[in-house]
Amino acid sequence: MPEARTTPGSVDPLIRIEDDLAREFTDVDRRTLRTVASEALARYQDARIRDFTPVLAWRDARERLRSERLHAQRATGAG
Repeated sequence: MPEARTTPGSVDPLIRIEDDLAREFTDVDRRTLRTVASEALARYQDARIRDFTPVLAWRDARERLRSERLHAQRATGAG
């Protein structure tokens, strides 16, 4: 898991992404959300400009979870 950079008074990006995802994906357990968020953040760990990495990682993680949900629904015929 990548080390998230924080400043005093700021929230760890991993925790923030996980919490934001948890509000939308209430049917997904927190361990899975943390893993998906961590993997998304890891993709940006070498970015030269890091200002937007949390939002980019959140978008990547959200898209992955939506895609997985869609595939699961299609597999069960529920969507």
